[in-house]
This record gives sequence, structure tokens and C-alpha cells, in this order.
Amino acid sequence: MKTAGSISSFVFALVIASVSAQSALEPFFEGLGSYTRKVSTDSPEAQKYFDQGLNFLFGFNHGAAIRAFQAAEKTDPT
Repeated sequence: MKTAGSISSFVFALVIASVSAQSALEPFFEGLGSYTRKVSTDSPEAQKYFDQGLNFLFGFNHGAAIRAFQAAEKTDPT
């Protein structure tokens, strides 16, 4: 019984840490490249995140590209 309580406490802490990590947006990076593609957004911040993701994608940094695209979506979910 004590082990089940410890495991559930650990899982709860892990979920809380995961949610708080996901809520932080990806930082902007300078000097990644000049690739850009206009997307249907009125948010300059979302456009910048999309372009950052595009440059990461072309640089084969797929994990960072996904995070940048997700940040663009969070910035302008329309």
C-alpha cells in the first residue's frame, strides 16, 4: 500500500512537471537562416516562430523545429 502511494505521488509530480514545461514557449533564436514562408496569421510573433521552425527543419534539427511550430500554433491558434 505504501508503494502504491509513492508511485501515484511520483506520477502526479511527473505530470505537473510536464505540463509546466509545455506551457513555456520556445525562445527566439537569431542567425538561423533566411528561409521564410508567409503563413495566414496576423501575429508577427507566430510568423517569426514559423520561420524559425522552417529554418530548424532545413537544418535537420527536427526536435527544435517541432517545438517552434508548436509555439507558433500556441501564439495564434486560428
